[in-house]
Amino acid sequence: MIKIPRKKPLEPAERIKYYQEELRKKDEQIKQLRQENELLMRASVRNAKRRLEEMEKSKQE
Repeated sequence: MIKIPRKKPLEPAERIKYYQEELRKKDEQIKQLRQENELLMRASVRNAKRRLEEMEKSKQE
């Protein structure tokens, strides 16, 4: 639950705007984290493939 950092109660319209803005911020964070996660997953797959190839080469030698 998002807490409103104000002492006086907000009007319903203001409250809706505040929550919409908070949700938009959270959505942006989620999008950014998903992009970072995708890049990290791709990098880890590349590293795993490279390590596997190195292991196969060392077995052949």
